[in-house]
Amino acid sequence: MVLVTGLLISGRLFLANGLVDKSDQLVKLEKNISVLEEQNQNLSTEIRDSSSLDSINSKAMAMGFTKLDKYSYLPETVDVAFNLRP
Repeated sequence: MVLVTGLLISGRLFLANGLVDKSDQLVKLEKNISVLEEQNQNLSTEIRDSSSLDSINSKAMAMGFTKLDKYSYLPETVDVAFNLRP
């Protein structure tokens, strides 16, 4: 009887210790998730800001592009390179 009681107590302690380890792992994973979610939010904001029209416009101006006042289009009947019509 004493042996069985001792085994039950030691088994319970073993299981409780395992639960504490799992709980610590869970807390670490939840912290990692929180950090990753914050990084994801920051990256999403950075992507949104860098792909805005104002940002693209300022980058294009810095590269030497200029704004056109008037657009011109080629007519559809003009033959261009690689047009193999007879």
